[in-house]
Amino acid sequence: MSDQDNKAGEDQGGQMSPLEQLTGVSLPHMAEDPPAPGRRGSSAGGPRHGSGVSLWFVGGLVLAAVAVAYIILDGADDAVFAYTVDQAVEQQEQLVGKQFRVRGKVEEGSVIHVPGTLDTTFKIKHGTDLMTITYNKPLPDTFKAGIEVIAEGKMGQQGTLVADNVIAKCPSKYEEGAPGSEEHPAGAGGY
Repeated sequence: MSDQDNKAGEDQGGQMSPLEQLTGVSLPHMAEDPPAPGRRGSSAGGPRHGSGVSLWFVGGLVLAAVAVAYIILDGADDAVFAYTVDQAVEQQEQLVGKQFRVRGKVEEGSVIHVPGTLDTTFKIKHGTDLMTITYNKPLPDTFKAGIEVIAEGKMGQQGTLVADNVIAKCPSKYEEGAPGSEEHPAGAGGY
C-alpha cells in the first residue's frame, strides 16, 4: 500500500475498512446524509428502510406455518384406510364405527336387491373370508358377481359394512376371454 493510499484512508476519518486493509487499496468513502427534518436517522437508533426483516413478514410466516400444521393434523383424523376382506375381518372389532375401504371379489349368488328400492346387499371375498356389504345407491354399470370391487363406508356392529360408495373394477380388454383377446380376436366381432 502506498503512502498516498494510507493518507487518503486516514483523511476520511482515520480508519480503513477491513477490505481496504486486506487489499491495500483505498476505497472512496461517501459521507452520510444528515437525517431529514422530522425524521429519525440511523444515528437516532430508528429503523432504516431495508435495514431488517419486517414484523409483517415474520407474522405472515408464523401464520402460514400454523395454517399448514392445522391442515396436516386435521387431515390425519380424516384418513381413510384400505383393507382386503381378510384384513378387515381380522380387525373387525377395531373397525366398528370407522370409515375405511375394503377390496374383494363379489361372491357368486350373494347379490340381493330389494324390489322397488336401491337397497342392495352383497358379499365380497378375499381368500376364505367373506364380508357383507349394504348399499343404497345405484351400483356401477360394471357391477356383477365375480368382479373385484372396492366398497367404502363404516363397519356396523354385526360386521356389515354400510357403504357410502362402491367402485367396480372395469374389465380389461387384455384379460383372458375378453373381446379382443386371443380367444376373441378383434376381427371376430371384438374391439
